[in-house]
Amino acid sequence: MPLRPTLTPKPAPFDPTVPIGMRPRLKTSQAELDEIVRLHQMYQTARQGGKRALLAYRDLSGLNLARRNLSDCDLTGALLVGANLEQT
Repeated sequence: MPLRPTLTPKPAPFDPTVPIGMRPRLKTSQAELDEIVRLHQMYQTARQGGKRALLAYRDLSGLNLARRNLSDCDLTGALLVGANLEQT
């Protein structure tokens, strides 16, 4: 009987057993971020089609978040190195 190789699955980004600094981050483009924030603004004003911004464990490095209302936005474990957070 042949032996089957044992595959070790990669941990999910939200696996609580993986230390935060070692969790994979999903790289987000400025265009993707702009759309997420647009929908979040609709969510904040209770407009149809709005969605809460869930940016947990995303790589937002170097992106522009200036003058955006990020209230109620989930930024748990997000990487914000070099991001512009002026007047947020």
